[in-house]
Amino acid sequence: MLFLWLVFITITSLIKVNKFTSVTIPHLDKGVHFFFYFVLTYLLFLVISFTERENSKWNFAIVLAMLYGIIIEVLQGVLPIERSPQFSDVVANAFGCFAAWFVGIRIPKRLNFKK
Repeated sequence: MLFLWLVFITITSLIKVNKFTSVTIPHLDKGVHFFFYFVLTYLLFLVISFTERENSKWNFAIVLAMLYGIIIEVLQGVLPIERSPQFSDVVANAFGCFAAWFVGIRIPKRLNFKK
């Protein structure tokens, strides 16, 4: 699932989007970035959770997801794909990553899940 999600993010981040959408909602792309990196961070956490301690799992997942997002933004600036890198996209990615961490830490505690 993680691999498919990475492929999906990569493809949708490196193609010309306005070919496929005629709807223009202000800042919708930031919500999409938030969602993509929320799911990516959570999937990374699940994959990593088999090998690491609790805190390092989330740290590693967040760092990997954020690095991936930065690489995608750099590629948007380098490749001839009519996409431009935006710092605000990196910020939206980071919010998604930290929201996944917050939900992943808080929800199990609220539901009294045993580890």
